[in-house]
Amino acid sequence: HAAVWAGERYIYFAGNGIIQDASRPPGVTADLTEFGRAILHTADRAFTKRLSPNVLRRLLENFVGGIMLGGNRPAIDRFFEEHGTYPPGFLTISPGKTCNLRCTGCYANAGPGTLGLAFYV
Repeated sequence: HAAVWAGERYIYFAGNGIIQDASRPPGVTADLTEFGRAILHTADRAFTKRLSPNVLRRLLENFVGGIMLGGNRPAIDRFFEEHGTYPPGFLTISPGKTCNLRCTGCYANAGPGTLGLAFYV
């Protein structure tokens, strides 16, 4: 459970402004903190017996540090300079367009039928 402890510590620092991102409103930071905590404990329950501690640690480092907290700042800044907007914080790929969540504004399962991607994609 060392990875969970490390993830909780990282989330605590992020949620309390120790790791700051001025581009995010405080409410977004609070939401990300709770989201991160939920993902962390879900991953712990799901993966503890199925993944090695090293794989779990790297997964948490990449997800919490890289995705949720903006990880690679130089790359993010380069993207902003090139495109005039920040890159998406999270990218979901739905090759079959079969998601059942029905999130407002999401393209997945937005129309009738399903679509597929060719194998080479």
